[in-house]
Amino acid sequence: MDNAGNCNTTASELKKLIPTFGGSAARTRCFPHIINLIAKVHISISYPLGLADEKSRLIK
Repeated sequence: MDNAGNCNTTASELKKLIPTFGGSAARTRCFPHIINLIAKVHISISYPLGLADEKSRLIK
């Protein structure tokens, strides 16, 4: 089950409430979401838990 129908409804309702909102045309579909998931996996592999925190501590 996915939430595509809910997202379409939300986009339509936002268009009614905010005239400058593009409605369904402004809605982000699956491709950007998949890219985001891939980026998160890459970051988690490249920077194991704790390593990123240690680097940010050293920068401050």
